[in-house]
Amino acid sequence: DFNSSRSLFFAAASDRYASVAAGANAQDVSHVAWAFATLGRNDAAIFDQVEKQLPQLVADFVPQNVANVAWALAKSGRGSDASFDLLKHNVLSRSSPLLSEYQTQNLANLVYSFALARFERLSLRNDDDLFDAVGDELATRTTLCAQDTANAAWAFARVRRDHPLLRQIVVDSSFNSQNLANVAWALSVLDLGEKEPNLACLDPLVDEIESRLENMKPQELATCAYALAKIF
Repeated sequence: DFNSSRSLFFAAASDRYASVAAGANAQDVSHVAWAFATLGRNDAAIFDQVEKQLPQLVADFVPQNVANVAWALAKSGRGSDASFDLLKHNVLSRSSPLLSEYQTQNLANLVYSFALARFERLSLRNDDDLFDAVGDELATRTTLCAQDTANAAWAFARVRRDHPLLRQIVVDSSFNSQNLANVAWALSVLDLGEKEPNLACLDPLVDEIESRLENMKPQELATCAYALAKIF
């Protein structure tokens, strides 16, 4: 069947990649890393090779490449501090694409990936400069979709980094249960409800959570209950 064929293909591709990696460009590396991470395959042969290629290719990365590789390394659990430092330097370097050239989704995914990597690996790395720069840029965007809002909020809270961006959160009916749980958790972790009881998003957040109660998964419900108890 298709799943078996796909599994066989990726196993063969993993074995083959090292022998052809020398001819790969920035886009190739980005696609390979994203594909394997998306399927939950954290093959050492692939991600070790991706990390070996980063120093030579990261300067050629466009914003989508940076976001994809950061996410793939975080999702696979294979990314080293050295690799994340290279990606961060690309984002913050004057010679790389300006943050204004990043799509909103890429920026939200970027901070999500750095926060996930730090959390999953229990890393003590400090990326406050990256979070502040991305937060400043996201704050200039007129609208963030529900998923981008939830990802960014979760990321800033996970690294315990407060930012004015979190005071611009707009919650509406486009938020699914997981989005709502992530935003509620983020606001509670950063004590924003206590610091700013008149925060504009609090009432819409509670209203949307109440409207989703019947369809929430146990973890979503528990997270929302915990968060709202802390906020209020």
